[in-house]
Amino acid sequence: MEARWKRAAIGGIVLTICFIIAMSASRTYEPITSNWELVEYTVNGKTTKVIDEAEDNPNSPSFVCKGNNSCVVSVNGKDHEGYMTESAKGKYKITFDDTDQGMTATIKGHKLTLENDKKTVEIIFEAD
Repeated sequence: MEARWKRAAIGGIVLTICFIIAMSASRTYEPITSNWELVEYTVNGKTTKVIDEAEDNPNSPSFVCKGNNSCVVSVNGKDHEGYMTESAKGKYKITFDDTDQGMTATIKGHKLTLENDKKTVEIIFEAD
């Protein structure tokens, strides 16, 4: 009887490990080069949803990956040229030429979140 319980326990552990591996392998991320559409942004705790803004607001944040690890982040109508370094699957560190403040870009599924180093700005995009 005891051998049966050991086999059942080992079988349960093996199945659990297989399930965990399958779940992590099936996680998909949009490529950073996707066409990203603004969803919302938060500055100093105040959140603005795109639905609340006028159409084609030139001051709305935007993100464009230009390839070769370069990108442009536009905030308040000003473009900031950036360089991206992948730090983990779906996670990038962005440094800019015109400021010492950086950003972190995190992709989860079809969503891209940009957050500044001070954690006072968060911008959320979805893949188009």
